[in-house]
Amino acid sequence: MFQQTNKSSQSYLNGVDVDKLQKKVGKDFEGTYLLKDYVVYGETLSLYKSKYGSTETDKMQGNNIVLRNVMTDSTTSFTFNGSVDSGIDLGSLKEGIYELYTYDHYEKERIYFDDAFKAKTITTMRRNKKVKDITFVADKEALKEYDIHLKKNYTFIIVTKHIPKSNVYDVVIDPCGNAMNYISNTVDYGASTSILDEPTSSMEFAKKLKKELSIDDKVATLLHELTHALYDDFDYKKDRNLSETFVESVAYIVADYFNLDTSICSFNYITSYIKDDIKILMELGDKIQKTANKFIKRLEDDINNRNIRIAV
Repeated sequence: MFQQTNKSSQSYLNGVDVDKLQKKVGKDFEGTYLLKDYVVYGETLSLYKSKYGSTETDKMQGNNIVLRNVMTDSTTSFTFNGSVDSGIDLGSLKEGIYELYTYDHYEKERIYFDDAFKAKTITTMRRNKKVKDITFVADKEALKEYDIHLKKNYTFIIVTKHIPKSNVYDVVIDPCGNAMNYISNTVDYGASTSILDEPTSSMEFAKKLKKELSIDDKVATLLHELTHALYDDFDYKKDRNLSETFVESVAYIVADYFNLDTSICSFNYITSYIKDDIKILMELGDKIQKTANKFIKRLEDDINNRNIRIAV
């Protein structure tokens, strides 16, 4: 049974220093850059100069996108390489309100859209027991309640970090993209354009996995993703090799404890990330073992509470 996690309705802007916000937000800019489309894929936001799905190379490809945290003036840069999973890593953003810029002929320009919109707020995966609500908006009246009025539909990303109210939640691995939203009673079938048919391609991939993976490998995949969701506290953007090495090592130990043989897949996977640097495993060893013990206890408690019998 899937239980919808209750999340706070409070936005980062609800507690912001209004006087400071009014002073810090840019109202008009000499250099501006018009975009036509955007795509949110997982936790990645990609921006497009042309309509998404165009057969021509988009002019945003190779461009740096600069985010300025309005309240702290700190900046973060991302590069769009043309794929739907490249662009702004929303999960890595700290709480705040961000202005978006790009460079055109070495000139920094503020990003805007012709038509105003407010994208559907997405909630990131739980990390360190917290989630982030991400809102992408392009609207000259987006901050009107703070008496801020802009000349164009400039873009903002608003990040709100909080602890979900409910302690009960599920990790859903949904390879075909058919995610049911029980609030709006709608199904998200994934992107479908002239160059990307996510529902069909993802379903074909899922069927191939189901056919070719052994039951041990299927369980190992689930353990890997659960470890990411429950125990992975690495900054994935900076320390992906540490994150994946840690997670797969934990998953292997847990699987082995329950007499599941995932050695071939696990060893090959870990080797691909440590790249013969055994020091990575040595440094992570204590953390891996403690986490695996904690995960095993959690699973055993759940198995006992549910009176589940495991055949070995």
